[in-house]
Amino acid sequence: MPVNDPSNALTPSEVIFLNADRFKSEPGLTQVRATRPRAATYSILDTKVTVSRFALAPLVLAAALLAVEAAGNVHLEVRPRKLYLGLHTRRCLYADPGPEAGPWPEDTLESAIQATARRLPGAKGANVVEDIVYGIFHRGSPDPFGRVCDLVRDGLAGRGLVEANAGDRLVERTVYRYHLLQDTADAAADRLGEARALLAGCQDKRPEVWSSLIREVSRGLFRRSTGER
Repeated sequence: MPVNDPSNALTPSEVIFLNADRFKSEPGLTQVRATRPRAATYSILDTKVTVSRFALAPLVLAAALLAVEAAGNVHLEVRPRKLYLGLHTRRCLYADPGPEAGPWPEDTLESAIQATARRLPGAKGANVVEDIVYGIFHRGSPDPFGRVCDLVRDGLAGRGLVEANAGDRLVERTVYRYHLLQDTADAAADRLGEARALLAGCQDKRPEVWSSLIREVSRGLFRRSTGER
């Protein structure tokens, strides 16, 4: 079954998250890393794999957007956008809602993107990807890139694909330790090739869409940063 089929247990963004070490040098992410030369690392569950959250978050969001498009939920297109009362234009990536509404699992990036694209005021042709990514969050975050990774992790745990064990109790919250189940690891490994193909298809056949995709998801995340640590 194709990895971009919403009926799969794992979504494309989750497949990439669980195989994060295979995407450390993915083309197009150097522009993200360059803005944060000492990017904080993110640990993938209990696998001992650590990657840059400033590279992983844009990649899983890009995969989610491409998967939602492949399912017919949105259409991605680069076109001019008027700024500053029409005095300036910039080529932006739009995600126009499609005719289909996919049954993506709840608490996944794919589900959040589809819902946000249909909810925003510009749903009838003015949805910029940057605004959609910004709209996924309901409030600012001191670490929006890490927050995206946490959303993927929590979605997996909520569906029983990752085991969440309560650990230390802090003042305001409980710290959980997340264990990758073998069946989930096997499924993610089996679907790695299809997830790669989803990204490569955009990189090779629509290079302007790909470069705009990485750039705009990063902009949307930086806009959500509260600047607090």
